[in-house]
Amino acid sequence: MTGVTHNACPICGGAFDIVAVSSHMRRIARCRDCRHAFVQNPPSREALFAWFQGESYFADNYNRQGIFSLEDDAQWEGWLAGRFDELEWYIPEAGLASGPPRRVFEVGCLEGRLVDALARRGHAVAACDINETMTRRGRRAFGRDIRTGTVGRCAPPLGAFDVVLVYFVLQYEPCPQTAFASWMRLLAPGGRIFCIFPVGESSRVDPVGLHFFSRASLTRLARTHLYDYRLTVVAEDRPGRKEHKAVLVGSNPA
Repeated sequence: MTGVTHNACPICGGAFDIVAVSSHMRRIARCRDCRHAFVQNPPSREALFAWFQGESYFADNYNRQGIFSLEDDAQWEGWLAGRFDELEWYIPEAGLASGPPRRVFEVGCLEGRLVDALARRGHAVAACDINETMTRRGRRAFGRDIRTGTVGRCAPPLGAFDVVLVYFVLQYEPCPQTAFASWMRLLAPGGRIFCIFPVGESSRVDPVGLHFFSRASLTRLARTHLYDYRLTVVAEDRPGRKEHKAVLVGSNPA
């Protein structure tokens, strides 16, 4: 099934060229202006939703990060320590590691490990994910406000959060500008958003990734939605390859 077909670059609206066809007959396009690459004929939302369901997707996602058991607390403590180190480094002004209580929403939380850890540090938390199996498991395990669906479908309160966290989600959204705008509407005045994206060739290994961001396309995105922002591209060594990710921190006006 096919969803929306892009007739212009979904980031800047520019013209594009078809540069490849994937094994799933997806046409890969590249914008002539901002160099954003994207699937020009993405699958339907229903097909994407089905792909991300169940524990098998959860396992594949976390196995790549060195997590091989839902119950191994030692593995998860190391993972959480890395998350908090990252937050303290890139968004110290939020004080999520050791500061005063904040209202935090995570988009794409899976079972909610991070929001549970934030709640245990005194923050007021809520989250969402489209994986129904994992959100149900997270609600049962942690007792947190973990909703099933996209931000648009699960309707968290608008303008109610000091910080919005989004890890590796935007590359799966058929219309990234629309999705990012929905996340920004969650922020209270002066609130901050923290996002991580794969960039360049790093994202090509993902069989369902729809967008392959460049520094230029992420800069366009940031300038469209953010009052101020910091964009950092970093390299990480993985077994057999080097991956790149972008960290975007920004705010709306106070």
